[in-house]
Amino acid sequence: MVKFLTADAEGAGWFAQQQMRPSPVIEFSLDPYYYNVNPYWDVIIRAVSSSIVVPPTPVSGEVDQKITEAYDVILQGTAPVEQVLLQLQEVAQGIIDRAWERTGGW
Repeated sequence: MVKFLTADAEGAGWFAQQQMRPSPVIEFSLDPYYYNVNPYWDVIIRAVSSSIVVPPTPVSGEVDQKITEAYDVILQGTAPVEQVLLQLQEVAQGIIDRAWERTGGW
């Protein structure tokens, strides 16, 4: 059952296709089905192939909350985007720096 849900073409491969998402199993993502539905699928494959997953930190949730708050401000148009992003950068870096000082790293 685990193989069917994670690495089987008729299970995991089919499920990824139904969501129109790339699969962690590269051969599934290269199926012609995707290219027939989305003519830009090669762009998605290149992007996924060059992506680096950053593991979460103990303060990822707190930083994510600040990102969400900044996003809301940007959508509301109550402050210039550049100003919001610079402030977010300072706040997020402060959260990370304080956590780093408390723990000595993670």
